[in-house]
Amino acid sequence: MAAAMTTSEEPARLESEEDILTIGTLAPRHTPGLAPSDIDELRIACAQVLPSEQGPRGAGGLDKLQRFAERAAQAGADVVVFPEYFLTGATHEAWKDVRTRSSASRSASAEAREEQTSDFLKTISTVARRNDIDIVAGTIVELGSHHVPHRLDDVKDDGNNNSSNNNNEGPPSAHDDKLFNTAYYVDRHGHVAGRYTKKRLWHPERAVLSPGHELLHHAPPPSTFEITTRRGRTLRAGILICWDLAFPELFREMLFKADDGSTSLQGPDVVFAPICWYATDCGRSGLRWSTTGEASLLDGMCQARAIENECVIAMTNVAGKAPPASQEAWLAWDGDKGDEPWAVGRSCVCAPFVGCMQRVEGTDEALLLANVDLRCLDEARQVYRCRYDLALERDD
Repeated sequence: MAAAMTTSEEPARLESEEDILTIGTLAPRHTPGLAPSDIDELRIACAQVLPSEQGPRGAGGLDKLQRFAERAAQAGADVVVFPEYFLTGATHEAWKDVRTRSSASRSASAEAREEQTSDFLKTISTVARRNDIDIVAGTIVELGSHHVPHRLDDVKDDGNNNSSNNNNEGPPSAHDDKLFNTAYYVDRHGHVAGRYTKKRLWHPERAVLSPGHELLHHAPPPSTFEITTRRGRTLRAGILICWDLAFPELFREMLFKADDGSTSLQGPDVVFAPICWYATDCGRSGLRWSTTGEASLLDGMCQARAIENECVIAMTNVAGKAPPASQEAWLAWDGDKGDEPWAVGRSCVCAPFVGCMQRVEGTDEALLLANVDLRCLDEARQVYRCRYDLALERDD
């Protein structure tokens, strides 16, 4: 078993709208010289929420997912994005519990294990269908043996670059015991349209988690997938997770040469980035230099990646404990002594030319709304020509 929660119960449907702090709007953006065009809009909601306190069982997180998905759908969003570790919890103990609870299921049939691991996807699919909205369900910590019907067969590597299909029979391989951090994109029809496993692990994660691998735990290139807005516009999307944002080459892996004779590389129109990022991630060393360093890093990376890759970036961070007002409290913080991390928030939607369209400035739970006019991508690709230049380099 590899999913980070096992309940198959569906979250209760809201009878009335609950109070959810909403920031931004999905009203059409006015651009001089351009008439509003529904077909050219991508309406994004980012749910900046706390990770589930119920850890890998995830029931509390699923209730919250239902509330925020319903509110986003009522506002008219095409997709709602949840943060990293939203359903799993953001602790080593919660991640390790995935492996512990799975040990009993190894003696069960492959069919039984498969049913257990797909429970959380069934629940999220129900929420997506019920609310007619796409869902980026944060991330789930799962075992390498995880296998559900929509995936390609897992591949085992014998260490000699030889691989074979994994039919979930026999004793677990070394890969089966590894824990991975994976995000799923579930469309409004309840289908898994895309998935991605985090490649660049933040340093404390490496004691428990393993990075995604092109052969063992990653879709074949191009690592993007198609999504469709409520108004029928088909787009290409990608997912990166948290520290992945710091590595431009991971965005480059999403670009590919099309067969239509285009002189530019093709790639994502939008990249969704669920993250779990704190103001104190820089440690005491970083805080001595600046207490706003992590906020500045997030703001800069999201805007830069949008321009470099001529795409929309939709980044959703976790909510959490607000930082203190005094400099003395900042300098006294010590994660090595068990001090709770301070949140940074900053969930945002960025696009070329426009920059940051909307941002959650605070650290509270909130629903961020942004309406992107996708025509900015066409014009940015004509002006910046980043994908065109990259195509020339690959031809060389």
